[in-house]
Amino acid sequence: MVLASQDDRLPVVVYWGACLPLEIELQPLVALNQRPLGHGMLDEPAALSTCPEHGRGFPGYAGLQGHRAGGRAWTGQFQLERWTARDNGLSVEALDAPAGLRLVQEISLNSA
Repeated sequence: MVLASQDDRLPVVVYWGACLPLEIELQPLVALNQRPLGHGMLDEPAALSTCPEHGRGFPGYAGLQGHRAGGRAWTGQFQLERWTARDNGLSVEALDAPAGLRLVQEISLNSA
């Protein structure tokens, strides 16, 4: 599995499959996931990240939903703070400072 982050946003899975050779260049995998802009589209297509966000234009179900007291709706726009490699995975920490939200994702790979 290969994850990538652009502009300090939540990571996107750019490859999931058989083990890649250690010497492979990963930038072409990232480039393959860049979608072209079509007519009448948002200026920046929404990425299918590890937690899709309506605040970034994702049109499907958001990865995180909630509400504020008083009925005000909210939607996150998390900025990546850090990711830390683990034995069999990754820990991702992101912050949405204006909303006062912190997101911690633990991503692990298990062979079955």
